[in-house]
Amino acid sequence: MHSLKKYLDPYHLFDAVVGVVFRIILIFFIIVLITATLKLFWGLGALFQSKAVTGSYKTVILDIFTLYILVEIARTLVEFFHTHRLKISYVVDAVIVFVLRDIMMFLYMKEGDIKLLYAKAVLLVVLAGLRTAAIFSFKQEILMCEKVDLETVDSQQEAPK
Repeated sequence: MHSLKKYLDPYHLFDAVVGVVFRIILIFFIIVLITATLKLFWGLGALFQSKAVTGSYKTVILDIFTLYILVEIARTLVEFFHTHRLKISYVVDAVIVFVLRDIMMFLYMKEGDIKLLYAKAVLLVVLAGLRTAAIFSFKQEILMCEKVDLETVDSQQEAPK
C-alpha cells in the first residue's frame, strides 16, 4: 500500500514522467548525433573532390556548428539527470552557437534582410554578456562559499573546549 501511495503522489509521478521523457529525448539525440557525425565524415569525400575551396567548406563549417548545437542540447539533458535541474549556461551556449551559425549563413550566402542580421548581432552581444556575467557571478559565489567555510573553521578552532 505504501509503494502504491508513493506512485500516486503527483510530485513523484511528475518526476518519473519527466525522467522518462528526457531519457527518450536523450536516446533520440544520441541517434541523431551518431547519424550527423557519420554524414559529416561521409561528406568529406565531396570536400576533397571539389575544385572550389569556399563552396564545400561552407557546408562543412555549418554542419559542424549544427552538430555542436546538438551536443550542447544533449549535454543539457545529461546535466538534468545528474542535478535534476536544467543548467541555463548550456542552453545559452547552444543559443550563442545557433545565432553564430545563422550569422555565418547570412554572411556566406549573402541572402536575407540586413536588419535581421543586426538584430542577431545584438542578440549575440547580449547573450555573450549574459554568459560572461554568469561566469563572474559563479566565481563570486565560489569565493563567498570558501570565505564562509574558512570563517566556520576559524570559529570552531577558537571556541573554548
